[in-house]
Amino acid sequence: MALICSMAAASIAALAGAVPALAADAAAINPVQTHPANSAAQVQPQGAYHDFDVPESMVEAEFAQIWQQLTQEAKGETDPEAALAEIEAEKDDYRQIAVRRVRLGLVVAGSALRRAG
Repeated sequence: MALICSMAAASIAALAGAVPALAADAAAINPVQTHPANSAAQVQPQGAYHDFDVPESMVEAEFAQIWQQLTQEAKGETDPEAALAEIEAEKDDYRQIAVRRVRLGLVVAGSALRRAG
């Protein structure tokens, strides 16, 4: 936990100029549409986009949650093999969604810290 906090603090430090467009990012990034028939391309940020490195361990944890949910839902489909193949083909898109979710979470945390301090 302390490691994650220190990584988050380091990433938050990189956000000095990132907070002004927070509302645009929050409005532009939709939750993942978990049904395999929905394209991951539907979840593209449309407003300002913050570009800074995020801790890989946080991305991996977020991606693992997304992937677990997708594979679980695919197993319940009429043709589970086809559903799994479809989400497997879009794996890179889901990884990018994980990166954006972590980035947005760090931006929100940075904003909260600034308001609290």
